Amino acid sequence: MKKLLIPLLAVLAAADVRGGVPTPERIAADPSCVRFDLSLYPESEIGPETPPPAGYALCYIAHYGRHGSRLCSVESDYTTPLATLEAAERRGSLTRSGTELLASLRIISAEARLRSGELTPAGAEQHRAQARRLSDRCRDLFRDGTRIESLSSTSRRCILSMTAFCEELKARYPGLVITHEASERSYPLVYAFGKDPDDPARYAAFDSVRHTVLYRSLMREPDSATVHAGAMVGRIIIDAATLSASRQVALTRQIYKIANSLAGSTCADLDLYRYFTPEELYAQWRYANYKLYLLCGPSAQFGAWIRCMASPVLRYVISCCDRALETGDHAASLRFGHDNTLMALGVLLGVEGLDLRTSDIDTVSARWSAGDYTPAAGNLQLLFYRHATTRRVLVKLLWNENEVRIPLPAVTGPYYAWDDFRAYCLDKMEEADLCYR
Repeated sequence: MKKLLIPLLAVLAAADVRGGVPTPERIAADPSCVRFDLSLYPESEIGPETPPPAGYALCYIAHYGRHGSRLCSVESDYTTPLATLEAAERRGSLTRSGTELLASLRIISAEARLRSGELTPAGAEQHRAQARRLSDRCRDLFRDGTRIESLSSTSRRCILSMTAFCEELKARYPGLVITHEASERSYPLVYAFGKDPDDPARYAAFDSVRHTVLYRSLMREPDSATVHAGAMVGRIIIDAATLSASRQVALTRQIYKIANSLAGSTCADLDLYRYFTPEELYAQWRYANYKLYLLCGPSAQFGAWIRCMASPVLRYVISCCDRALETGDHAASLRFGHDNTLMALGVLLGVEGLDLRTSDIDTVSARWSAGDYTPAAGNLQLLFYRHATTRRVLVKLLWNENEVRIPLPAVTGPYYAWDDFRAYCLDKMEEADLCYR
């Protein structure tokens, strides 16, 4: 099956988002397709760009990037399954598969100890490679003295991602002047779902939504039947019935998370997918994918609130674009944050594929895969081109370095008039802000 990003390269029509969706058959051939939010960056799927119209030259870049490949985000994702299997070992209750799994978990847990959520070597390289491609695109823009501003979430993995990206740019263009910031002040500018001291009402309103019966019911952990937990646990622990259904679910969910995180880690040679059947992996992916769709996607239930929370981040992006285009004081603004904010920005902008609005899990599972939109080091780039004589500015959007469309008439190909794009964004933000006003 073709991956989602292939049809995006054509930029001729709305994307066929079914291309990247896992199925049990596809999983049987390639279990890595269930990596979900820890999918590796699809560098091999970057297609050619449409050249700008005659007379236009690149003048500015606005970039928002997710951090690169990371370890599991919390220590308990490693310690809890390890403790469960070690307790079964003491009881003499591990099957042969369970014993093999425990040996792998001991290696993985030792490597990840006190490093949960950290950027992996692969994650840093993903950003260095992006910086190399960006610098190739910007040969005529990056000169000695050219200024670049970079902001990061206060998360260490985001700061390290920013560092890797900017170090690579500096290595290729030593004369660049790059500023860095990762502070409580910059945090609301790159993260859509945190508390902003300058806009407390927005967060408070969204927080009230998260306490509704609907939100809590949709976010609760799956039951054992939903993710086939009992069958999977029964193959690794002889007395699996001694574990409650909720503990069985938690064990399978954590092993799934660890399996997904290995691709970008130093333990990439260990395979934990083999402890699941294709149907069990599909069930795990289906649950996780739908939950992320609800948390930061265009869902019918909460999509309006996702757009509302992304509005301040986009407003800051637009203000930086205004300043750079007017003054020319910066050639690029780089932002490094998280998958939820990247996806929310795409939802607010109406990027093709990120406009799928439904409340039905079957529709989401058949047509929408989070890993295709926000893989490790996923990114949105706005590239601005100015005409040499008329000074008219055009902008195009790249998602994971492939040209994408939004529901706005283009001047030509993927190029939009900046005035039209700016007005479109302001309208989208005004509409989004109605959620809490």
